[in-house]
Amino acid sequence: MSLVGYKTMKRGKRDMKNTIFEMEMNNGEKVKMTLNFASLYKLSNKNRKLYLDYNSKITKGISEELDNVLILYTAYCCANVENDNIMSYDEFLELLPISRQYIGDIMGELLGVKKK
Repeated sequence: MSLVGYKTMKRGKRDMKNTIFEMEMNNGEKVKMTLNFASLYKLSNKNRKLYLDYNSKITKGISEELDNVLILYTAYCCANVENDNIMSYDEFLELLPISRQYIGDIMGELLGVKKK
């Protein structure tokens, strides 16, 4: 798993983590991903439908496996919210790594899930 850019910044007694990650796609390209609040806010203004779909999955729960892909795609769009030339959902899906373990690890990092 590539977590390039994952750094800890010291802020007094608390640590704040940089939430920009890289995920390697099937073609070897590394794409940036984040779900930070500032990027989600920008995305909500730029692509309201995607934001609402993402928000529904996060607040109401994931009901099928492809919901994970939507969350990853949202993270990709958030990291590239200033870029007008991004992959479509279908393109992203085609290039998504096939390893469910890898995808699960990335999801866990993006959502702040702690490993047991």
